[in-house]
Amino acid sequence: MSASDVDMAYRDWLKQCLSRPGYDNSGLAAAWGLERTAVSKVLSGVRRLLVINVFQAYDYLGEHPPGVTVVSRPPDSDIDLLYSRWFADNFNRKGEKAELARLWGTDRATVSKAASGRRPLTIVEALLAARMFRSNPPGLELDRMQASGPRLAEKLAAGIARSADTREDSPYLIEPDPDYPHADLRVYRVDGPCMDGRKPRPIVPGDLVAAILLKDIKGSKKAAVADGSLVIVRSELAPKMYEWTLRSVKWEDGGITLSCETAKKKFPPLRLESLSESGPVRVIALARRVISEI
Repeated sequence: MSASDVDMAYRDWLKQCLSRPGYDNSGLAAAWGLERTAVSKVLSGVRRLLVINVFQAYDYLGEHPPGVTVVSRPPDSDIDLLYSRWFADNFNRKGEKAELARLWGTDRATVSKAASGRRPLTIVEALLAARMFRSNPPGLELDRMQASGPRLAEKLAAGIARSADTREDSPYLIEPDPDYPHADLRVYRVDGPCMDGRKPRPIVPGDLVAAILLKDIKGSKKAAVADGSLVIVRSELAPKMYEWTLRSVKWEDGGITLSCETAKKKFPPLRLESLSESGPVRVIALARRVISEI
């Protein structure tokens, strides 16, 4: 779940609610105690959405925000102080400043200001910090489902070349990975042969594959991507045309063999010297779950 994912989910939530009869930008601006232009700036991503604005929007719109349930309503005058104390109580300055800065897409100085109460938290910062701290922020209860994070990505099928702009890019509800709770999840749809001959459980068109990006694996990537693991592989078949496949991993002869396990048509294995290769064939993500939808 990235900062941009959360930000987009909250702006989409506001836009959807404001499209209902009886609700408009002027009404939300009044709830915020701001000029009408402030709403337009938030919706366009120019202005930050503060935590207090989310509670006020909930009062006006009557809809729970994405990824959380409002369980209590602190007075407006107390919100900044409550969140400042909650953040400071959960914040380990040595171990978490750099990671929070990465998650927020900012610098360490901004994190330090938030920890000292010199800067009010945005809803994006509060939710990303809450997941990292494993602590519900004041007045809110985080849903187990990452409603604002994972999105459907590319379709998986061996032998099919697709342009770079064919990803589905729509939200998909899924629980965070317990072993990699801070990793960005991607959900890929199987669209053709690549693992339909796998035993004991074939992975067939229509199945979904939840995967974590390789870059989010801390420590030894080779230890995480062991023999028998399934990975998402992108192969450039022609300029700006890519094959996306699900392949099994085998470490041998000083490198990696990546193989499809198909029932009928066979596809040649791919060979890499390491997981970090950046040529026409790249390992993008480590598959963690296969989901069958009925």
